[in-house]
Amino acid sequence: MADIVSVCAFAFRVCSSSLTLRLFSICLSCYLSLALALALGVVLLCSPSRHHWATETQQHEADVDFEDESTAAAPSAVPMSLSTTHPLSQPYTLWFTRRANLKVDKYADIVKPVADIRTLEDFWVVYSFLTRVGAPQSTNLCDLHLFREGIMPFWEDDANRKGGKWICRLKKGLAPRLWEDLLLAVLGNHFPSGDEICGYVVSIRLNEDSLAVWNRNADKPEASYPIRDALRRVLALPSTTILEYKNHDQSLRDHTKIRGPDNKQ
Repeated sequence: MADIVSVCAFAFRVCSSSLTLRLFSICLSCYLSLALALALGVVLLCSPSRHHWATETQQHEADVDFEDESTAAAPSAVPMSLSTTHPLSQPYTLWFTRRANLKVDKYADIVKPVADIRTLEDFWVVYSFLTRVGAPQSTNLCDLHLFREGIMPFWEDDANRKGGKWICRLKKGLAPRLWEDLLLAVLGNHFPSGDEICGYVVSIRLNEDSLAVWNRNADKPEASYPIRDALRRVLALPSTTILEYKNHDQSLRDHTKIRGPDNKQ
């Protein structure tokens, strides 16, 4: 029995020493790991690159704050942009004439100004409320005149007295699209610049419709021919399409139209 107790005591001392060594090695490993971590932290804190990274981070945060402020201010800028207008190179007045089987003493009795158009925004506001001329469902016989501001759509107006007009006669149904094409070309400055052109007209009749461009000088082909060429180009007319030029004096002599505001029929 004493021998067994001695053996057990020896075995216990051996195991105890092994456990102690194991615990000591674990503690040493933890200590070394902690020391290494502390040393690495000191190195990072003292490193110049760390300060550079911190500076970039602060700058990025400042940029984000600035962007947030500009974004917050953006909605207040939207109404200002919407209020911006786009002036036309030439202000116009839109006139309307209702053609009816009524005898009138003066042309001014049936031709009425609709609106002054000085910007693109003015044009679209006015045009969006107009009935489309020459539409199949429309039976109105009428004229629409887009004339330079200050010029009335009368032959007797000082700007028109010595002039004439290029006329493009159309089959029924073509006027709505071609009139819109003509207006867009006017807004886009696709006609010759200067003051030679007085105005543009669309006429809706029973058997045919027509477009016309009025100019100041009927006796100057060098001024009127570029207008004819521009009219053919903006309407994409075939080369066989005939464009007729008519002096206002001739119209007065032929009595083919209602006379102006100062003259009876």
